[in-house]
Amino acid sequence: QAASAAAHDDFEEDREQRKAEAAKLAQDLHDVHQELRESQARFAAECSQLNHELEQASQGWKQAESLAAENLSALETARSDSATELAESSAALQLSRDSCRDAETRISSLESELRDATEKHVAAAERMHKAVSQAEADKQAALGESSE
Repeated sequence: QAASAAAHDDFEEDREQRKAEAAKLAQDLHDVHQELRESQARFAAECSQLNHELEQASQGWKQAESLAAENLSALETARSDSATELAESSAALQLSRDSCRDAETRISSLESELRDATEKHVAAAERMHKAVSQAEADKQAALGESSE
């Protein structure tokens, strides 16, 4: 009976330890979920901002293209007057291109953050699943020992 009581105490102690591990894993999973939600919110906000900037850059690009076409036409009749306008148009085009490149870089960075957060989430879920499976196996083993 003493051996059975000791085995039961060991089982209870192990069970409490497993509960603590499962609680820690659940908290880790919760933290990763929170980080993922925050990352997704930042991603969504940044994407919204980038979409706005891309729209502005696109409009700027169209305006710059239109201005460039007008400048080419004006160049045929007054090359000296249109040289300044052409330079301004070229600068606007370059700014639009730079804005597009910057936006693409930022989107890529945010996608990378989202992938990292998702990988952490998956890893935490796998650890929690393994801990729960191990606890269940330990419980079944302990129950088998107790019945003997």
